[in-house]
Amino acid sequence: MWWKLNSRYAYIKLYLLGKCDKGLDPLHCLYEDPTLPITKRCTGEFVLMEIPKGYKCNDQVGQFKCVRRVYQKAGECERFCPGTCKKGYCS
Repeated sequence: MWWKLNSRYAYIKLYLLGKCDKGLDPLHCLYEDPTLPITKRCTGEFVLMEIPKGYKCNDQVGQFKCVRRVYQKAGECERFCPGTCKKGYCS
């Protein structure tokens, strides 16, 4: 399936399909403007984080990403969290 091939491709595909702009689920979406209405859905178990300098994807630095506060698996936290992961907690 296409989303297992490459996370960058999955992001582009989801963005083009409107998941990040118009959908109800902002998880793992990137936004240049944290005040967009869709970012208000990034609450509860999700958190909107600014991607810091030195992040593995240079083209995403300075943007905002909606991620889980807590991941079940450490590998998922390390993959999606733009901050640091401690015991599955993204901060």
